[in-house]
Amino acid sequence: GLGQHRSLPFSSGFLWLTATGIGDALGVFLGHAILSSYGLYHGTVSPEEFWKEAGIVCTGSILSGSAWQGALDSCIAGDFQFEVGMLGTGFACGMLFWTGLKAGRSW
Repeated sequence: GLGQHRSLPFSSGFLWLTATGIGDALGVFLGHAILSSYGLYHGTVSPEEFWKEAGIVCTGSILSGSAWQGALDSCIAGDFQFEVGMLGTGFACGMLFWTGLKAGRSW
C-alpha cells in the first residue's frame, strides 16, 4: 500500500481541501508575479495581461491543489501500490489543472 496515513492530520475534510487549494494558488500566483515582473517592468506585459494570466493559472491550481489529498486517499483506500497511486494522483491533479485552465480562459 501507499502508507499508513489513515488518521489525523492526514484527512481530506472540506477545510483541508480548501486550504491546500488556496495555498497552491497563492504559490502559483507568487511564482507568476516573479516571472512576470521583468515583462511588467519593461512594458512587454500589460497589467491587464498579468491579471488575466494570473486568474487562469490560479483557477487551475485551486482545482488541482484541492484534489490531490482526495485522489491520494482514494489510492490508499484502494490499497494501490506506490507507483499506481503516484500515477493516479498525478493524472487526477493534472486533469483538474487543465480543466481549471480551460475554465479560467473562458472568463
